[in-house]
Amino acid sequence: MACLVVAAALVAASSASASAAVSPRIIGGEAIPITDAPWQVAIVKHSTASAYYGQFCGGVIVDARRIITAAHCLDANGDGLADPGITRDVVAGMTDLTSSAGLPAQRVQIEAWAAMPGFDLASNAPGPHDAAVATLEAPGLDLSGPEVQPAALVGAGELTPSGTSVSVSGWGATTTDPNNPNPYPDVLQAVVIKTVSDPDCASYFPGGPFDPATMLCAIAPGKDSCSGDSGGPLNLLDGTLIGLVSWGPQECAAADGSPGVYTELAEPSIAAFIRAPQSIAAPVLTGTAKSGAQLTCQPGSWASIAAGSPSIDFSFATSEGVALRDWSPDATYTLSDADAGRHVVCTERARDASGEATSTSAASAAVVGPPAPAAVTSTPTPAPTPTPKPATKPVDNVAPRTTFISIRCRARRCVVRVRVADRGTPVSGVKTVRITALPTRGAVRTVTARRIAAGIYQARFSRVARGSAWFTVATRDIAGNRSAQPAIRHARVR
Repeated sequence: MACLVVAAALVAASSASASAAVSPRIIGGEAIPITDAPWQVAIVKHSTASAYYGQFCGGVIVDARRIITAAHCLDANGDGLADPGITRDVVAGMTDLTSSAGLPAQRVQIEAWAAMPGFDLASNAPGPHDAAVATLEAPGLDLSGPEVQPAALVGAGELTPSGTSVSVSGWGATTTDPNNPNPYPDVLQAVVIKTVSDPDCASYFPGGPFDPATMLCAIAPGKDSCSGDSGGPLNLLDGTLIGLVSWGPQECAAADGSPGVYTELAEPSIAAFIRAPQSIAAPVLTGTAKSGAQLTCQPGSWASIAAGSPSIDFSFATSEGVALRDWSPDATYTLSDADAGRHVVCTERARDASGEATSTSAASAAVVGPPAPAAVTSTPTPAPTPTPKPATKPVDNVAPRTTFISIRCRARRCVVRVRVADRGTPVSGVKTVRITALPTRGAVRTVTARRIAAGIYQARFSRVARGSAWFTVATRDIAGNRSAQPAIRHARVR
């Protein structure tokens, strides 16, 4: 997986299996025109004008506004959180990502995207249900030309037998040679490989993250997907989409035959998810949170591959999940005295021919109950004067949090800036910030960052090997608390 989360997954997965890792890209393939895979799109950073330099994942067209990709592609920053969809664009109809914009190429901003609920984005590791749906800004893509067409989706339960010839495509790395200064191609690549049985695939990742129910594997000698191909299509030779590039061994097209791993789109829950309506905006709960008052669930908005608008109904519950009212077209709920102190949420359900999905509102304020009865006044007995207790020394048990601000590399020199926050007791404070550079080739180096402003730390590296590199940050505060999970980010050293 070429997305940053894949590198984080490699770190997390290494204890489970030394051979399990991460990141698929096209190895041993050949250049193809986009008309050979018109459902293929590149997912790029909205802030980067060049599609070539902004691309980090692939995706697949389902209809004019719906794109499916790998769930781990939503977290390019590797912080365990989905990046806002509006920070990403989809590029379709383009064979060469360095070519000038204009038809048949199309670039459309993502309005919203969501990972499948079963995928653990926070783990930064390969896992089951690695699928996500992105909804494009209206009107979406123009599907009238041969360069931009939706994929034919495999049916739920239509599993692919082992030994089946399949094709995978993308703009991911075409070589694992660390001496190659530019492993990423301009032009779309594709390669034909063969599917591998679940038991054979599992044997390559003992104790690792392979899940036979939601994953399928494929490989051929010297041929594989690789870094930058994540989220891209795995198709039968008749064009039917059966999988999405997910993860694989540390070395693409490994000599030991370790296969690449793909999201199994025929798995029923995944098949339902990629077809179901998608929430574009969550419902909003309005009204006064007071006993006897009425709360109203204002509907959100939805996108669907089915014609027309989905049917909508609502349910109400506490923020802890205790049901208050079952599904009904009625969007209102009258608070009772029993709801006093509760925080209430409403859930909206959308259903149509493509399936069903739900979206939940933010919680209300704590419900105010009825006024308490007037107390009978009496002369109170004076309370004894309490014995003063010695003041207790505040204890800091909150780990510092670290996020990357920027990594700038030029002429083999890199300047890394991070933001560190330590929100413990008044005795808290940052003690050390250590940044490590892990180039794909060359020596690993660790530098103690210096404070350049409040909460901002900077480290400088020189003579870093050119090519791909990962940078990690480990922080310790005065109380000895260490960051629970090192922050990690990818950069290209020129």
